[in-house]
Amino acid sequence: MKCGKCGSSFRRKKINNTVCWTCSKHNINAADCELKAIPQDLIYSIFIGLCNKLFCNYKTILKPLQTSLQDLKLKEFTGKTQVMDIHKEIAKFREQTHILARLKTKGFLDEAKYIEQTTELTAKINKLQAELKKLTRSDDEDETLDQIDMLIDFFEKRENPMTEFEESAFESIVDKIVVKSQHELEFHLIGGLKFKEKI
Repeated sequence: MKCGKCGSSFRRKKINNTVCWTCSKHNINAADCELKAIPQDLIYSIFIGLCNKLFCNYKTILKPLQTSLQDLKLKEFTGKTQVMDIHKEIAKFREQTHILARLKTKGFLDEAKYIEQTTELTAKINKLQAELKKLTRSDDEDETLDQIDMLIDFFEKRENPMTEFEESAFESIVDKIVVKSQHELEFHLIGGLKFKEKI
């Protein structure tokens, strides 16, 4: 946790038997920084609220972001012939899987043959995608995209909203918290996302 007023780190402290987080500068001398201590339970409940908002809306917030990042990445490499050739190959194999599915539906292809051929095509697609990833690797963007994927995965795997603070969830998706004021926290999540929440 960082202080949005003076930039100091927040530290854990017990005040009247309540666990709080306080700006280290304010803790030494209150006149040096106006931000007062914030109870840990309050931070936890705000985190739960943020998680539940994202749990209900991640498809409209995170999914379009993921798509935009993927599109941007593709645009960067559209001029590279090798990359374009691989994309064409992937599209060709995908089309073949659709044709097989149609043939099976119409009864021209038995189940065993269908499974054998689609498994083969899927293996080819996976191999090409791995090759594509090597060719289009740009570390910062990849890391951001990987982290957005992790966030989406985190919410997709949840079955229910959060009812109590989960330390493992907090550790895996929160990068840091900036205390903007006595009434506002800014959560910095993985993937470079920032969300302001009222206290």
